[in-house]
Amino acid sequence: MRVSTEAMMAMLRQPRDTDTPGGRLFRARGALNLSLADLAERLAVSPDTVSDWERDRSEPEGEKLALLADLLGVTPKWLIAGIAEPSGVMLSPSAVQSLLDELATAKALHAQTGKAIDALETSLRRVLKGI
Repeated sequence: MRVSTEAMMAMLRQPRDTDTPGGRLFRARGALNLSLADLAERLAVSPDTVSDWERDRSEPEGEKLALLADLLGVTPKWLIAGIAEPSGVMLSPSAVQSLLDELATAKALHAQTGKAIDALETSLRRVLKGI
């Protein structure tokens, strides 16, 4: 079977995460600051089971995979195959709030910096008028 150039290019453009399923699980868990024990408890599995998933010794299946993806705010497709949907990896509401808080802090710092620059400019103009 021959694949058209367009079809091949579309496949190549599809976002992929080349890490292993266990690596993606480890990164997603870390991004949410969840301990291995916390995640295991939420999934009603042993910490050893989650550890085996993260080390690619086994993979979650069926209902556990769906629950795991939901808890981590990712899609099962991304978790297992590294294929992101066009919208990318989903963030949990707490992760979104954390990012919004950081943005607000950055905006406040930006406003303070602008005021400091204006004050410095005013001082410099006064000094230059005195010369």
